[in-house]
Amino acid sequence: MGLAPDPIAMNIQTKAFDNPIIEVADYSFLSDNGNINLGAPLQLKTLIQNKGQGIGENIKLTFSYPDLVVAN
Repeated sequence: MGLAPDPIAMNIQTKAFDNPIIEVADYSFLSDNGNINLGAPLQLKTLIQNKGQGIGENIKLTFSYPDLVVAN
């Protein structure tokens, strides 16, 4: 009929945004022989944990190395 409906007021309950809290929870340095020596290769293993309530998606971890360190 071309007539607009009467306006109505609505109250909608929503949930607050839960932030993810991403942290490096643990780390360890490993080598082939169990010793870390100057110039010898080693591995850095990390445990990344979400301590928040929100879902962490597409998490990117970036490390920076000193100039004398060669990273593979």
